[in-house]
Amino acid sequence: MNPGEGLVKAIAEKTHRRFGIVKVCFDPTLVLSTARISLAAFGSIRGLREGTVISAILAGYIILAFSTIFNYFHSGRWLADQYASRHNPQ
Repeated sequence: MNPGEGLVKAIAEKTHRRFGIVKVCFDPTLVLSTARISLAAFGSIRGLREGTVISAILAGYIILAFSTIFNYFHSGRWLADQYASRHNPQ
């Protein structure tokens, strides 16, 4: 897990919210912060285009969709069991 995702996970655990919901709020906040810093430093927005904005908005929703599907089919437990069996041999 990269540091940005780790921070989102920590916030989600502390606030008892789903990871995808926190990500939906966190990523656009970073994009807006980047835009403000760019405006302050350069007088214009540099390095921020529509792809960045779209992915910041949609990433959390995609995670929510996949986690809902995994929870519906209980795949998360199966994946965790598979990981545990490979990394904790008895």
